[in-house]
Amino acid sequence: VVLLADVTGHGIPAAMSATLLKAHFADACEHSTDVLQIMRHVNSRFTDLTLPEDFATAVLIRYVPESRILQVVNAGHDAVLYRPTEGRIREYPSSGLLLGVDADAEWSVESFEASSRDRLLVYTDGVTETFGSDKSMFGRDTVLALFEGTIALPPESALASMIKTLDAFRGDGPQLDDVTAILIAF
Repeated sequence: VVLLADVTGHGIPAAMSATLLKAHFADACEHSTDVLQIMRHVNSRFTDLTLPEDFATAVLIRYVPESRILQVVNAGHDAVLYRPTEGRIREYPSSGLLLGVDADAEWSVESFEASSRDRLLVYTDGVTETFGSDKSMFGRDTVLALFEGTIALPPESALASMIKTLDAFRGDGPQLDDVTAILIAF
């Protein structure tokens, strides 16, 4: 089970929110393997303990190796990208509210069978919203092209190539937001 969350704000308040999410996630995973129950628990606790203006986007991913079943729950986050070995990239967009907005929020679960050598990419908006020296944004289309273009590389090399391309695009400009990307190869 993997949770990638992106909290609002920066600095100590954002770090405290991230810590709360991590603790709620760990607690939820001790009591359930059901992705919706985990997401509901995390959201309910996060909503109860944070200020009304605090929220987070999140993606919860669960993979069961024995059945090869992959489950994705997306709470207001950028689309999860899934690339089968044969075929085109599939996108799994948000299916519900961000965390911290409504303690009773609901989401749907995307569930499918992963095949050997398929890949999944999830990233924070700091990737797509990185600015280049010409003030253009890195953007979703660039992420899609990189994901597609690095499919033949080993996962570590593919992710390193994506980050290197992002850093080159940003150049000497400041990094304004966190940049997190997780690439999972099956």
